[in-house]
Amino acid sequence: MHCPMTHTSGSVFLNGLLHVFANVFPKSVRYKLIIVAIDGKGNTCRGIHWQDKHCGVPVFLGQSNGYLHCISMDETGTGLSIWILEDYRAEKWNLKHTVSFLKLFGREITRDDFRDRCNVAAIHPDCNRFFFVWENELISYDMNRDELCALFNVGRHYGHITPYFPYISESPALSKKH
Repeated sequence: MHCPMTHTSGSVFLNGLLHVFANVFPKSVRYKLIIVAIDGKGNTCRGIHWQDKHCGVPVFLGQSNGYLHCISMDETGTGLSIWILEDYRAEKWNLKHTVSFLKLFGREITRDDFRDRCNVAAIHPDCNRFFFVWENELISYDMNRDELCALFNVGRHYGHITPYFPYISESPALSKKH
């Protein structure tokens, strides 16, 4: 399957497969977003449908507590929705949390401001927290406590943030000795 990639941030290694967003172009509609699961040889193993009609526009794909998560701009464009794929086989997405742009940024912002000035960088692998950069500040948002915490100034032109996950060293693929 040949699928143009989207601008959505994040990719996830889950269930032994790399998951990324892609656009597909069926004959009946303009395009459709799916999450493509790719094996270590580059073969597409499955496509997981994204329900963009009620889940919003995806901005980040990640993994937390063993589940696929997607952070999306909500339908109204006034905040973020955090979705969890609770049933991988049945492709059942459930809304986990919502947060307004007013809460995150201290003021209302437009969709374009969000796209141009915010970068969702990571979701914590073990707890309900995600990280984003806004106005050169790396900020964490705790979904359980509904709390923001400014971590540090990343400076202008910081590039991209690549989270460190120590669990990769426990991967069976890496444990083979030569």
